[in-house]
Amino acid sequence: MMATNGVVAFDEAVEIVLRHAAGLDRLSTETLALLDCRGRVLAEAVVADRDQPPFDRSTRDGFAVRAAEAAGGELRVLGLVRAGERWQDGALEQGAAIEIMTGAPMPEGADAVVMVEHVERIQGAVRLVGERTIRAGENVVRRGEEARQGVDLLVVGTVIAP
Repeated sequence: MMATNGVVAFDEAVEIVLRHAAGLDRLSTETLALLDCRGRVLAEAVVADRDQPPFDRSTRDGFAVRAAEAAGGELRVLGLVRAGERWQDGALEQGAAIEIMTGAPMPEGADAVVMVEHVERIQGAVRLVGERTIRAGENVVRRGEEARQGVDLLVVGTVIAP
C-alpha cells in the first residue's frame, strides 16, 4: 500500500524485495588461485584446520625459563632449541634455562622466555640483568591463541583485499 507522500510502507517494501530476490538465480561460484582473488567475495567461510600456533611458541630469542625461578639468581643453560626443532631432553629441570630462538616450541615445564638482551651470561649460566623481572606467559604465544581449529577465520561475504 503506497503512502500518500509516495513512500512505500516498510512491510510492503520488504515484500517487494523478497519477491524480486526469489526470482534471482543463485550466483555461481568458482575456485581461483589466491593471487587472482583480489576484489572477489568469499562464497564459503575459511575455517582453521588446526590450532595456530600448534604448540606454545617463543616470540623472542632468549631463554625458556620458569618465571618464578628466574628472579632467584643464576640458571644453568642446558642447551639450545632452534625454530623448527623441539627440545628432546625432557622437561625443563629446576634451576635451569634453555636457550630458545623466535618461533621455536617451548620446552615442557618452561612458562616464559627471557629476552637475550635482558640476561647476563656467566660460564654456562644466565641471570636477569639489574632490576629486570619476568612473568609467566611473557614472550610466549600459547597453542591456539591466534586461531582455534574449527573457527571461522574469514566469513562468507568477505571481500578479498590485501
